[in-house]
Amino acid sequence: MKNKFGETPLFRAAAFGQTEIVEYLAKQPAHIVNDELLLVHRQRKDGHSILHVAVLGENFETALLLLRLDRSLSELKDSEGKTSLGLLAEIPSAFKSGHSMSIFTRDLYMLLEWINGSICRFSFKGWPMVERIWENKRKHKSALQLAKMLIKSDVSWDQDIAVQGLYGASFGSPVSGPSHPLLTATKTGILEVVYEMLIEHPPSVDLLDKEGKNILHVAIMFRRKDIFNLIKSNGIISNRMSYGIDKDGYTLLHQVADNKYYSVGSTHGPALQLHEELIWFSRVEKVIPSYYAKLRDSKQKKTAEELFNDMHKEQLRDAQQWVKETSQSCSAVAVLVATIVFAAAYTVPGGSNDKGIPIFLHKNFFLFFTIMDVIALASSLTPVVMFLSILTSLFDYEDFRNSIPRKLTLGFTLLFFSVMATMLAFAATILLIVQSEKQLTASLISIAAFFPVSVFALMQFRLYAAFMHSTKCIRTTISRSLPWFGAPLLFRNRKQRRDLFQKKEVSKSDYYSGF
Repeated sequence: MKNKFGETPLFRAAAFGQTEIVEYLAKQPAHIVNDELLLVHRQRKDGHSILHVAVLGENFETALLLLRLDRSLSELKDSEGKTSLGLLAEIPSAFKSGHSMSIFTRDLYMLLEWINGSICRFSFKGWPMVERIWENKRKHKSALQLAKMLIKSDVSWDQDIAVQGLYGASFGSPVSGPSHPLLTATKTGILEVVYEMLIEHPPSVDLLDKEGKNILHVAIMFRRKDIFNLIKSNGIISNRMSYGIDKDGYTLLHQVADNKYYSVGSTHGPALQLHEELIWFSRVEKVIPSYYAKLRDSKQKKTAEELFNDMHKEQLRDAQQWVKETSQSCSAVAVLVATIVFAAAYTVPGGSNDKGIPIFLHKNFFLFFTIMDVIALASSLTPVVMFLSILTSLFDYEDFRNSIPRKLTLGFTLLFFSVMATMLAFAATILLIVQSEKQLTASLISIAAFFPVSVFALMQFRLYAAFMHSTKCIRTTISRSLPWFGAPLLFRNRKQRRDLFQKKEVSKSDYYSGF
């Protein structure tokens, strides 16, 4: 039986992810002949196959079952000429790399990877957040299995690949028709699909789209840094790719300068967004020939740097305004904290005797109060200097590359320490005045002292983490410039450890311990 759309019950069950019903109906007589589903069940009137609808509905376990029943389903195309692999490459949320997660969610996701599925469902039943993460993990696993099967079953995606030559020349004709699954996966940022396709068919790295762009162009254009790192770390970047110029005369560096497709940057303010763009520009500049930086595109007749400055004018203005307002607000808070702790230094807890000596001078908490007050004063005045130096900056592009993010990171760090030290000094003062020997009283006062600091840390953690990440390249450069004294903490990246291991300067056990 068919409905008005040309769907059979088997087709309908696949569309709604009813895996058990699909399995039951598929086992009925005459549904499968010669290891293929009958034509009546394969496609409906709009051209979508039974596998297409399962993928579009994100019913990946059902899609896996269908593909095991009939491998030829992977080659069927819809009315737009897309295979199931092409549709899957358009769903980034189906994969871990395309699923946005917070730091806590990411850690919990990684923890669940070590737990058996049945144990997880039994142990965390009734925990909505954990159950949701577990379901997402199941979906990602099924989608990856499906992608691997489709890549091996669908032979159409690795045909007619245009090979790009040096200096932008190309051999053959670029891929026409619907976007190639590899280009689509690069555009949507699905790292897993790109990796599996390059492993299955390495020559596909030379694929060109109809505009003459290779996958490196596309990855840079859409800011897919994970895919860029994948290609770079595996040594895939060749002269053909780095010398590539599209039909508009855009080099790889022009793709960075053009922010038309900018959509995956930092959400923590325009200053960090501009910083990310500048760092991205510097990274891409290292993989192209040096003279390419002076080449002009065929449309606007601009070099990549000129195009970058022109396309990021509005972002620069927003970043300048954001940094000025943030620095002024933080300066006000830092001055307020400095005023409080400066006054506290002259009005010591308990007062002083006739000779001006503090009454609680020999108490342990008084020494603690003094230390915290000095730390609070020093760590509140220093950020004032940092934020004032920001306000007197030129606020040009070069300032946002390193100087301003570095000063903001240091200023936020010291401001947090000043607030924390102020609250600890307050707690020591209360304990001195109360003079209580009860453990419960001291514990309650300590909790009260840390409560506002904890709230401040939680509210600003994402912003602070973003600033720390923005200065990662600076800290890496500093650590690399330091001499080797046998201290493993200096080696914070895998490349350094691997280089030392190859030179036999690091033992095998230290190398695999991760330091």
